[in-house]
This record gives sequence, structure tokens and C-alpha cells, in this order.
Amino acid sequence: MDEKNIYGEIIDLEWEMFDHTQNIGGRASCQENKRGFIANRMCQFLAWNEETLESYLEDLKKAKAEDRNLMVEKYARMMAPVYTSEYNELAAYLPKITEEKAELVRQIVDMQMEWMLETTEIYPVFTGFGRPKETEQDEEYDTSYQSYLRGELSTYSVETLTSYLKYITQLKAEGKNIYEMILQNTAHAYGFEDARAAEENLKKYIEEHQG
Repeated sequence: MDEKNIYGEIIDLEWEMFDHTQNIGGRASCQENKRGFIANRMCQFLAWNEETLESYLEDLKKAKAEDRNLMVEKYARMMAPVYTSEYNELAAYLPKITEEKAELVRQIVDMQMEWMLETTEIYPVFTGFGRPKETEQDEEYDTSYQSYLRGELSTYSVETLTSYLKYITQLKAEGKNIYEMILQNTAHAYGFEDARAAEENLKKYIEEHQG
């Protein structure tokens, strides 16, 4: 499949689901920013390989055919650490996570958390504009990277998780870091040459506007 088409198909399906997600307290402000949603998701998917993209597209198509909303499922699972009682009410309606899937999610989360922590040491200012790092830092309106990642991965099929784990394991063997790859894509999306340029420019801006 043509890469431009696959990105478009994935994001169109994701946006449709995201746009129809009902949140506690009403519609979220980010649901009114389709352009930002597309940019954010593209930064992630540009770092993926074709096999994983194709597998995830199949997940989305299957979910739509079954009238499932993967964005609803993702955000429901993200609620667990803070909105525990609300999550417990929803849990019965969510697809069961098998031991096989849980182990795949655990391995991926562990690997990406290690990369995330390494990368935030290199780009502390740039990454400081993102989410809190770990689940223990979850707050009512501020979900951590770890909880968000676990919630999203839990919506993927075993096939997609297996493909993705194989891919990032290969990246690790090559000395690459998918968190940093996504960060570089984010820097480009904001008009910077790379993450280092974003870091230096943001640092300078903060220094000039302190006090």
C-alpha cells in the first residue's frame, strides 16, 4: 500500500473515533483541533514501519466493522489510575486483555519508558512541554506518558503488538530510539531543523522571558 494512503486511512479512522468520544465533563478542547490531532498522530506514525502500519490499519477497520471505538477504549483504560470507580464501571464492557497481550504491552512499555527517560535527559526543555512521565504522576486532567502509552497499546491486536515489538527491538539493536524519532518528527512539525534546534530555541526563549 502507498504510504501516503495508509497514513491518511489510519488518521481518518482514528479521527472519526476520536471525534465521537464522550469524555467525563463533556467534549474536550482537543476534539475541536483536528489539525493538531493529525499533526500529532503523523509524528508518531512516521516513525513506524510499513508492516506495523498495515496491521494497525486492519485493527481500525475491524473495530469499525464491529462498531467498536478504539479511542473510547484507550481513554477508558487511561482512566484507571485516577478515575478508578468510573473505570471499574466501564471495565466489564471493554475487551478482555489476554495474558499474551498483557505481556506484549508490558515489554513495549518497559522499552519505551527507558527510551523516554534517556531522551528527556538530552532534551529536558523540549520534552518538558509534554506529559508527566510515570503513572504515579497521573492527575485528574494530566495523564502520564506511561499511562497513555499503556492505554493505547492495549487497543492494538496481538498481531500489531507483535509486529511493533519486533520493529522496536530491531531499532534498539541498531542503536535507535523510537521516542527520539517521534520527537524529531515533532520538531520538524513545529518548523525546527531537529530536536536539538528546538531545545536550544525554547531554552533561549524561556531565558529571555523569565522575570
